[in-house]
Amino acid sequence: MKDTYNKLLKDITMQTNILPSDIPDIDLYIDQIIKIFEDKIGEFRRENNEKILTKSMVNNYSKEKIIEQIKGKKYSKRQILELIIIFNMKSILSGKDISKVMKKLIESNPETKYIENLINNSMDIYEIYSYTTDELVKRFDSTYKNNIEFDSIAAILELSILSNLFKKAAEKIIDEIIDKNNN
Repeated sequence: MKDTYNKLLKDITMQTNILPSDIPDIDLYIDQIIKIFEDKIGEFRRENNEKILTKSMVNNYSKEKIIEQIKGKKYSKRQILELIIIFNMKSILSGKDISKVMKKLIESNPETKYIENLINNSMDIYEIYSYTTDELVKRFDSTYKNNIEFDSIAAILELSILSNLFKKAAEKIIDEIIDKNNN
């Protein structure tokens, strides 16, 4: 059982992500951006027909000023980096919370290099995840022995609780820091 969980949880870290170095320093059309997202993070897709990023998503983000406003038909590297940040938050945070975070980022107007560093430094979280995964596998192996259905349900519950704790922590930071600094 330990080997099964270890493989399943470690496989997640093998999935690719979009790094700032994957984005060219030239403006791109929306179709080119969608292709980069599909090529780099299509593995995150749970269902084959699931869309990672669509034209309407990007248009809505632009209209709602969740990414910097588009000028013409091309998107800058900064806007693409903002889309990477949104992608990483959208399965956890509400649209309202993402909007608050992104508007704060745009309002503070950091240079593109700062946003690149923000994303690159955030990818270090995979090291923490790897350590946490090792600890979780040890816990599952010592606590839920020999019953694969029960083991799996327990593992799902514990991962859901852990995910919920991290989600609540992110929401608390939004409520206590982002919101309070806007008032």
